[in-house]
Amino acid sequence: MPVCDLASIMMDDSSIGYFGAGGAEWRAPLERICAVGELHVQREDGHYLVLLVDATGLWLQAPMHAAGMDRVIEGLSQYLQHPLQLSATQAPSDSSRVLWPVSLAGERMFEPDAHGHLQISARVLSRCQS
Repeated sequence: MPVCDLASIMMDDSSIGYFGAGGAEWRAPLERICAVGELHVQREDGHYLVLLVDATGLWLQAPMHAAGMDRVIEGLSQYLQHPLQLSATQAPSDSSRVLWPVSLAGERMFEPDAHGHLQISARVLSRCQS
């Protein structure tokens, strides 16, 4: 059974919560979210919703196929007052893009560091610092 079959995500009036396999879980207060994006990686179920929650670059992810994701995307779109338009699942592997804020929409959410690990792009990170 794919891991995403065990994952669920929910949104209430103040936060988004994720509950995954092996006890993985996180909660993001809505008022701390400063950027939203999507990430495609090379592996099964490699399409993720990404939330950047502060200026340190802390980001949280949840698989797009997690139970409740459609409701979270709809609720987050209403909260942000901007429709979050997800790309098709056939997007290139190891690609990312910003969905919100509007001023950065379509730009790369991540860039590789010197070791090839993903990090939030400098432009997106600077948005959280302003």
